[in-house]
Amino acid sequence: MDSPFEEAQKLTNAWTEFATKLASAGMTMDPRGDKPAPDMARQVRAATLATLSQSAQQFMRSEAFLEMMKKSMDGAIAWQRQMNEFLTKAHHAGESVARSDVDDLHRSVRHLERRTLDQIEQLASKLDQISLRLDAMEGKPSADSNGNIQACGGRQP
Repeated sequence: MDSPFEEAQKLTNAWTEFATKLASAGMTMDPRGDKPAPDMARQVRAATLATLSQSAQQFMRSEAFLEMMKKSMDGAIAWQRQMNEFLTKAHHAGESVARSDVDDLHRSVRHLERRTLDQIEQLASKLDQISLRLDAMEGKPSADSNGNIQACGGRQP
C-alpha cells in the first residue's frame, strides 16, 4: 500500500495533467478570428469534456479505486449481515417470528415439494412400464409414452 503522501501526489499529478490539457485546448484558438466564437466555445467544451472523461476513466480503472470499491462493498455486505443477525435476535427476544425463520421454512417446503414431485414422476414412470408389461401379457394392443398404439406380441387381429 502506498503512503498517503504518494496517493496525494498521484491525485495532484492527475489534476495537473487535466489542467494542462484544458489550458492547451484553449490555446489552440485562431488569433486571426477566422472561426466564429461559438465554434471556439464548442471546441473548448468538447476538449474539456474529453479530458475530464479520460481522467475519470483512468481514475476509475486504477488499482487504488478498485481496491477501495472492493473494501466498500465488503463493508456494506458485512454491515447488512450484522444488521440481519441483530434484527433476527431482536425478533427472537420478543418471541416473534424473524424473516430468516420464514425464509428457512420456505426453503424447506420448496425442497420437500421438489422431492415429492420427483418421487411421483418415478412412480408414474414405473406404473407406465407395469401397464405396458400387463398389456403385453394379456395380448392387448398398448400405447407407448407417445400415445402410439403398439401391436400385441402373440396374436394377430
